[in-house]
Amino acid sequence: MLDLGLSAEAIKGSLRNGSFVARSHGIYATAPARQDPQALIAAAVLAGGPTAVASHASAAWLWEFERHFQPPPEISVPTGDRRPRHITTHRCPSLQPRDVTRQRGVPTTTPARTILDLAPRLSLEQRTRLVNDQLRDGYLKPAALQDVLQRIPLHPGTKLLRRFVEH
Repeated sequence: MLDLGLSAEAIKGSLRNGSFVARSHGIYATAPARQDPQALIAAAVLAGGPTAVASHASAAWLWEFERHFQPPPEISVPTGDRRPRHITTHRCPSLQPRDVTRQRGVPTTTPARTILDLAPRLSLEQRTRLVNDQLRDGYLKPAALQDVLQRIPLHPGTKLLRRFVEH
């Protein structure tokens, strides 16, 4: 907003009178601000900076791997120290441009990377169902899963997902 010519005082005034709603430090929405998960995740990505992407459970919700959104939003950043309040931030030096795409207009980890990040949180049955469902639905390609596992061998999810590319 500053780049568009609004002064800091004008922004503060818009916040006071309800024209703007603060989402995070320096991130605002025009009133009435959407409160749906997609808007909250998009605001979290903006708050995380230019390299931030929706990841983990937030990416799973955007890809429709999960039916219900559970706050707080989760983002990943390859470098940096930005950790906005009320957002779970993962520092992922292994995150590469090929692990990032857009889903519902929000920078997001790819399906293969999302599944890798989620794998340690899931039981064997949940992982099996997730991988099989996404292969069937076409979101996940076997080659993409193989690629992410080969590139990030030390990720905690790698050993949990190897069986899916070996069989």
